[in-house]
Amino acid sequence: MYYYEKLPLVSIVPGGVLKAQLRAQLDGLSGHIDEVFPDLDMNNAWLGGTGEAWERGPYYLSGLIPLAFLTQDQRALERMHLWVESILERQREDGDFGPARNCDWWPRMIVLKAFAGYFRATDDIRILDFMERYFKYQYEQIDRQPLYFWASARAFEAMEAIDLLYSRRPRAFLKDLVVKLRTYSYDFCDLFEHFPYSKPMTSYISKSLFNAGKKLAEMLDSRDKKDQTIKSRPSRESILKFNRGRTVSLIMKTHGVNLAMALKYPATFGAFTEQPQMTAISQKGYEELFRYHGNGTGLFSSDEHLMGTSPAQGVELCTVVEMMYSLEEIGRVSPALWAYELLESIAYNALPAMFTPDMHAHQYVQQANQAASNKARRQFFDADSYANTFGVAPNYGCCAANMHAGFPLFAGYLALRHKKGLAFPVYGDCTVRTIWEGEPLEISETSNYPFDDTIHFHILKAKGEIELHFRPISNTDFTVSCNGRLLEVNNAEEVAERMTHMTAKEGDEIEIGCKPMIKTVTNPDGSKSIRYGNLLMALELEAREIYIKGTKPFHDRGFITTDDYNRTPFIKGDRIVVEEIIHNPVSAMPFSGAPVRLVVRGVHFEGGRMKKHSVRMPRNNVVLPKQAAVLTLVPYGTTRLRISHFPSAG
Repeated sequence: MYYYEKLPLVSIVPGGVLKAQLRAQLDGLSGHIDEVFPDLDMNNAWLGGTGEAWERGPYYLSGLIPLAFLTQDQRALERMHLWVESILERQREDGDFGPARNCDWWPRMIVLKAFAGYFRATDDIRILDFMERYFKYQYEQIDRQPLYFWASARAFEAMEAIDLLYSRRPRAFLKDLVVKLRTYSYDFCDLFEHFPYSKPMTSYISKSLFNAGKKLAEMLDSRDKKDQTIKSRPSRESILKFNRGRTVSLIMKTHGVNLAMALKYPATFGAFTEQPQMTAISQKGYEELFRYHGNGTGLFSSDEHLMGTSPAQGVELCTVVEMMYSLEEIGRVSPALWAYELLESIAYNALPAMFTPDMHAHQYVQQANQAASNKARRQFFDADSYANTFGVAPNYGCCAANMHAGFPLFAGYLALRHKKGLAFPVYGDCTVRTIWEGEPLEISETSNYPFDDTIHFHILKAKGEIELHFRPISNTDFTVSCNGRLLEVNNAEEVAERMTHMTAKEGDEIEIGCKPMIKTVTNPDGSKSIRYGNLLMALELEAREIYIKGTKPFHDRGFITTDDYNRTPFIKGDRIVVEEIIHNPVSAMPFSGAPVRLVVRGVHFEGGRMKKHSVRMPRNNVVLPKQAAVLTLVPYGTTRLRISHFPSAG
């Protein structure tokens, strides 16, 4: 049972903040990545060349497809069709596809997920034929060649494609294939129900030993990627033995990106197999991860492995992007509104903070408390000295390929279809054009949300009445009115439980009031963070850019500051003293400035220090004021350097 159905990407036309972000992507790395990142140029093996043959091409395609359809940018559309046609025409007679020298199931899952969006936008029957041939091939081969290494941890990344194909062609083997995928994957359902990793990764394996092994593995991997020969497939026995190995299993089950992906597996597997109660396992998994490894962004440490609750630990960009997709799918297949609440928070806070405002450079890992972004070794478990810098491909290149999917996939969930109409689970300026009961349906959503406190909907075209669902926005004074008449909405306790329902007809104007409230929350490490509506607020540190290498404007850079980070809002209990709320116009690059600022009373204090190039703050202990101060807090997503975890001050 699925609660909502995705609309074709061409049915949603983003505006406002999201339109600006997508335009920045096209003008920035997403539009020029083939010119500055060799792994994604015309020599890529997925295009028939001799270059990169693993996950980077598919990752890029998964972002390029929604970006091209949502923006209708001509160059993006041409490049998208080039990739799609190249992959389609190279499918082999047995149903397999992709570079023959790489037989890994994993990157093919990403392609299939991307193709699901392509089919919804085009109704290209070749996509269904392609999927059916491939899934039949996988079903026939998987017992001889089980999921290996990364694939065994990411077994259900093609679940959206399987679901799509089954809805059009309900072949019995697809149900059996899903069971086989679970058989050969790590048991994340059990992991989330009995979560064993409550400590940082260093408690389970030596960091120096791990990195020594990693260096050797990277050398072999680099050699293999250059090798053009088609290798023999490993045996079933060797694959199963490798996956069961203690060290391999530990690495897979503590890897941040794997866990971000796996959070949706109980929900999506349960929905497909008619076990909706399994969604609760997804929620429990998130709660456990956040309890032991979470921070104020709502994410969990992943640099690249779980490393506890300190705001000095890193969060990988791939974790951010994959966490968003997991939440998108959890909310689509179940009534879990907590997923969409968290999704929206990540999209408007953590995601933009990992890019320069023009999206010409990105970070590999961000820190919730980040007082420097430079080429220096930090306490990260598995990330090098470039990981905290901004560039084309700092640290590993996976994020350079996967970064393109964050905003475009999110925009595809602005409106979803249900049995009686449309739902709006996350908010952002857009126009929705679709067909309902054979007639055109058009609804405009106008707002600079999340920086505005009102959202306007106008029913431009509709035949008869249509039922609309709106997600109540927590930490706001949430109201809904239709044609000026205030409607009854869910009370605060029900915000996370159910949508607000209403019927509307052509010509109706609906206004959502979402005046933000100021809320102090306690983080898992005991520190405090400030929320203004769904915005995480941070003490911005003036960021001076330093050049590292490369050709401008797509160059590697860092940021440093001379600002004092030993400052905190005066937090007593869960209250702060706000002296002024300042609203500024939203710029053409929405996250280049601060459309909203909170001027609050605060203090300078002693106790914070830099260790391993990361700021370490006192957490939940009371700090004696050194000197009173007036502080300005800004949205987290507009900062490059910041403090967002604060100690209490009394």
